[in-house]
Amino acid sequence: MLSKDGVTEELLEKHLRLKKRPSHLNGLYRRLLGSAKNANMVAGVIEGGIGSVDKLGPLLCAFNPKATVHKYGHNSSRVLNDIQMRLRPKGKFRKSKKSVWPKFCKTILSSAEFLAKFDSAEDFYSWVNSISRFDESKRLPAEIVSENVEGIGFALACDFLKGLGYIGGKPDVHIRDIFWGLQLSPSRKDRDLLAAIQRIAENVPCDPHSVDKVFWLVGSGKFYLSDVRIGKKKKEFIRRAKEQLG
Repeated sequence: MLSKDGVTEELLEKHLRLKKRPSHLNGLYRRLLGSAKNANMVAGVIEGGIGSVDKLGPLLCAFNPKATVHKYGHNSSRVLNDIQMRLRPKGKFRKSKKSVWPKFCKTILSSAEFLAKFDSAEDFYSWVNSISRFDESKRLPAEIVSENVEGIGFALACDFLKGLGYIGGKPDVHIRDIFWGLQLSPSRKDRDLLAAIQRIAENVPCDPHSVDKVFWLVGSGKFYLSDVRIGKKKKEFIRRAKEQLG
């Protein structure tokens, strides 16, 4: 079935489909840096400079976190110099402490240090599984990830874990606006939004990743795995949902 905007059921399913979980820490390290790259202003600089986070692989021992820690230790300046000399990023390569590249180099090393604490990908998954169930009395995995990795806030940590299929989503501006507009959450706070995502998933029933992605697609209008762009539909969706709900 094709909508007037070019959205098909197949296209929607394509965006809801989760990528296979990495079976090695290397894959998790690459995924974590991919989420970190999505911070404000960072994506443009990184992608404009080297094209893809994948280009960092040769410098980071094929994204081996333990080997990267052994190679660089805490010396993010060495990472910065290697990126400049070996990858030769396009555009301005600012090296002041508050600039994007120096900050991202700290993210690179703190991500490696965090993941190097685990013996394997399965060890990491076991850790997340042990604490992933939403509980107001417990610290969430995303909180622990954001505390250990420089440059990754709670929302991006959620983005990383959401991509691995764990409970919750990414409480971004689209989720906040829609959930608050429809009174699906008692507040705009991260924990309340994550609890609302889980509640909806359990009532449908479906996985929380799908709930998060559907509302994100409505809010952003970006079917990024295709050339379909429907424009932001938040206000229209909230209005129509309120009419349907009476």
